[in-house]
Amino acid sequence: GAGARIGGGGGGTACEREVAAVIGDVRSGEKDGQPKHPDFEYRVNIDPGIVAPLLGGDGKPVYAGGTKGTTTTKENFDQWYRDVVGVNIHFDKTIPLSPDPTRPGYFIYDDDAFFPLGNDEGWGNQYLAHNYDFTTEIHVTFPYNGGEVFTFRGDDDVFIFVAGQLVSDLGGVHNALTGTVVMDDWASRLGLVAGQSYRMDIFQAERHCCDSHFHLETTLSCITNIIIQ
Repeated sequence: GAGARIGGGGGGTACEREVAAVIGDVRSGEKDGQPKHPDFEYRVNIDPGIVAPLLGGDGKPVYAGGTKGTTTTKENFDQWYRDVVGVNIHFDKTIPLSPDPTRPGYFIYDDDAFFPLGNDEGWGNQYLAHNYDFTTEIHVTFPYNGGEVFTFRGDDDVFIFVAGQLVSDLGGVHNALTGTVVMDDWASRLGLVAGQSYRMDIFQAERHCCDSHFHLETTLSCITNIIIQ
């Protein structure tokens, strides 16, 4: 299952400093006679509880409805992180992590204008300044040695799972919010054992123009990308 422990502490695999990301460009305006996706350019509100506490068996979030009505139905939510012809268009991108010059041991990616798709890619910019309305999906494994911290700041929705359990819920359509995961605080609940490797799954959605922030910082000593087809 998605929450399973994975191997020993890295297994000699080369550490990666580029995060593999699946970007799904979502139809956010009328295109080819089809309406926009109903969850995008919809209601604005901080909306915890959109996803269930446990990752689905297929490695995707399970829709739980939310609390502020920024989503519509399970069927529509299930299209966010799955390739659906006529709804979203799949792109494979990379997000580079750079050493933080002011904090040894930290690696960062910081972009206050995060538009991973060009204006002519996918559904295009749909008459806006950038190609808005997309989802980002990241899957990695990391060795847990104790003391690791992972911080994400972004808009809109951000859901972070470790060992298949939700550890940060920044759901909803909102200005940039920050979620920090201190691995030691979760160790007992998640059953983390020092020296073992675990899976982290990150799901983000940019659902409303006109800002797009994506800030990632981590002390994870090593990550290994899991490529999702």
